[in-house]
Amino acid sequence: MLRAVLFDLDGVFVESREVWFEVMRALARKLGYPEISDQRILAAWGQGIAEDVRHFYPNSTLEEIEREYNSLFPVHVKHLKVDSEGAEAVASLRARHLKIGVVTNSPTVVTRAMLERAGIVPDVSVTGSDVSAAKPAPDGILRALELLQVSPEEAIFVGDTAFDREAARRAAIYFVGFRIDGDHRVESLHEIVPLSASLSC
Repeated sequence: MLRAVLFDLDGVFVESREVWFEVMRALARKLGYPEISDQRILAAWGQGIAEDVRHFYPNSTLEEIEREYNSLFPVHVKHLKVDSEGAEAVASLRARHLKIGVVTNSPTVVTRAMLERAGIVPDVSVTGSDVSAAKPAPDGILRALELLQVSPEEAIFVGDTAFDREAARRAAIYFVGFRIDGDHRVESLHEIVPLSASLSC
């Protein structure tokens, strides 16, 4: 019996690439690092702050970069794109008495800014600040399941990257690929609602 639907945030409910292009370039200038191209950012996309430090800010600490991200992201959040189907899909899932979780590699302050902009209020959110290992590690998914008090067999995870898919595999949870292949693939968030009904049978 399906009891919960977990979602990745960035690339599912919102698209933040334009925000991060501005944030990461501004931070590189501030800290005296070389200019970061869009291509380099995309090549490391979705791997969490530790990888950003390794690739772009090697002389800085993870804590320093997270602090800077938290400061700069709200300044540039106007560039965030919101999927218009997200809030309605969540409301429809809630009407079916399903719990909603968000699992993201983004830090907590950034996550809150994106969720507020998207109009999404999950029952739980697990961010990159909450676990020791970011996706593709399963830690965030497992933590969300623990907080929701559901088992992997009672939930699905919706994500848009290979990191999400690998994290789901390692957490032994059914993976719904949002415009990528998974145990099931969807092209829109509206499709999650009938899928959840079929998986509840």
